[in-house]
Amino acid sequence: MAAASLAAFFALPAAAQTYSCELEDSDDPDKDWIRDVDQVVVDVAGQSIDIRVARTMGTANPQNYNFRNHDWGSMGQDTMTVKDTGYFVTGAAMRYDGTPYIFKLWFTGAFYMTFNDSAQPTNYKWNCTK
Repeated sequence: MAAASLAAFFALPAAAQTYSCELEDSDDPDKDWIRDVDQVVVDVAGQSIDIRVARTMGTANPQNYNFRNHDWGSMGQDTMTVKDTGYFVTGAAMRYDGTPYIFKLWFTGAFYMTFNDSAQPTNYKWNCTK
């Protein structure tokens, strides 16, 4: 991919960027919410990544799995960091319950999420376009 194409795909720092995505691979394909996810919103400046079901946004029951810095009071805090390297965007989140998440969006459109809420990690891969 040419440098100009890379810049166009990753024009992230100014504002959140929305990608249309399709699940390609999953360690746990039986999870309904994973199968239904079709959109990823990456906000480097706002330090957030949202994984969501586009058709539910704006409804009474939006399916939006957001990862950002958030204080849950006595329950703890979510922490999130997002970095644009120029070739990929990477993020790491730690949920208030201690569950770690890792995200990577390649310039090719491959979006990966890995988390570990049990004895071993669970991996997902979506193919995304802008």
